[in-house]
Amino acid sequence: MDDDSVLALIRGPESEQVERKERLKSKKDEVCEAICAFANDMPRTGKPGLVVIGQSDDGKPAGLQVTDEP
Repeated sequence: MDDDSVLALIRGPESEQVERKERLKSKKDEVCEAICAFANDMPRTGKPGLVVIGQSDDGKPAGLQVTDEP
C-alpha cells in the first residue's frame, strides 16, 4: 500500500478497512480487537486494515500529546 492510498483511507470515513480510536490508553482492548479482526480479514476483503490512533470518528485530530511516557 503506498502513501497516497494510506492518506485516502485516513481522510475517508470509517469502514471495514479503517478503525479510528481517539486514544490508546483507555481503549487498548478495542484496538487489539480491531487489529485481530484485520489480521484475520474478518470482512474477507483481501485488503489490509488500518487502525488510526489519535483521530476521532469524524476524522478530526484528537489532540493527543506525543511523549516518551508509557
